[in-house]
Amino acid sequence: MKFLIADDNELHRELITDTVKDHGEYYLVSDGDEAVKAFTDSLDKKDSFSAIFIKSKICSQDGSHALRKIREIEQENGLELNKEIPIIMTAMDDEEQISETYLRGNSTTFILKPLTKDKIVAELTLFGIIP
Repeated sequence: MKFLIADDNELHRELITDTVKDHGEYYLVSDGDEAVKAFTDSLDKKDSFSAIFIKSKICSQDGSHALRKIREIEQENGLELNKEIPIIMTAMDDEEQISETYLRGNSTTFILKPLTKDKIVAELTLFGIIP
């Protein structure tokens, strides 16, 4: 397994990495542009991510912009819709605001903060990424 973690908050990055480190490798980035580049590089190497975590507001940007770009790249590379990589958006906003943002960006799901190991594990288990 390989995880992309795009978050500019050190505490959140640590919590996610502590949760996924026993299940595979992880790659940390701190903004949306870096997330898109890391995703593109992984496809070029035929070593794509098992799941992507991205913060809804990352470095004063709307995280859905990076999400849309990643989904566009998936389509351009012929990835089938049902084989899209799960993208899990993390957010401090209320559920109504974040559900609109994640739908706009086409993320797979979202986790409302405060982040917990249990919430992260639940999402990864739901998508069959970890047992």
